[in-house]
Amino acid sequence: MRGVLLAAALILSTGAVSGQETPVPVQAPVLTVDSERLLTDSLFGVQLDQSVAAASEALSAENSTIEAELEAEELALTELRPSLSPEEFRSRADQFDSKVQEIRAAQAAKAREITSRQTAGKKTFIQQITPVLAAIARERGALIVLERQQVFLSAESIDITLEAIRRINSLMAQDSERTGDEPSVDQTPVEQR
Repeated sequence: MRGVLLAAALILSTGAVSGQETPVPVQAPVLTVDSERLLTDSLFGVQLDQSVAAASEALSAENSTIEAELEAEELALTELRPSLSPEEFRSRADQFDSKVQEIRAAQAAKAREITSRQTAGKKTFIQQITPVLAAIARERGALIVLERQQVFLSAESIDITLEAIRRINSLMAQDSERTGDEPSVDQTPVEQR
């Protein structure tokens, strides 16, 4: 117990604890970063979320249109039933069911593609920001950068999340200026130079 208290006192004496004032960059062998916040608060992450949301909304609208068309087709088939032989009706109903299953499979594949794009975007983001995090770690004399969510208690001064977000956004803006394009998640925006 005494060791835990000593460790807590040491951490607290090296800077503000998480949730307090803005940290002053310090030299430290251990740094922390909130990777989820890097993604959600950076331009890249915001654009990725917007891209996924737009694709999801478009798919949802497409699904609504298809659903309305299928309901109309089903109603028409139901209204034809009295005028058809049981065999003819069964044949048309089976064709309709097959069509519905094919459409469901195609729409499910589109939804999986959106999820895959989001997953690939996150993976690309992590690969691209690694040099940024490595540069910050070198500058701060760190030997390791830990995921902040996995750390029980730490001084705010060893958290590099905000600094990393600023650098990532700056690099995206520089790449945008260099290429003349708007920053985009489809580009390769983040490299430590």
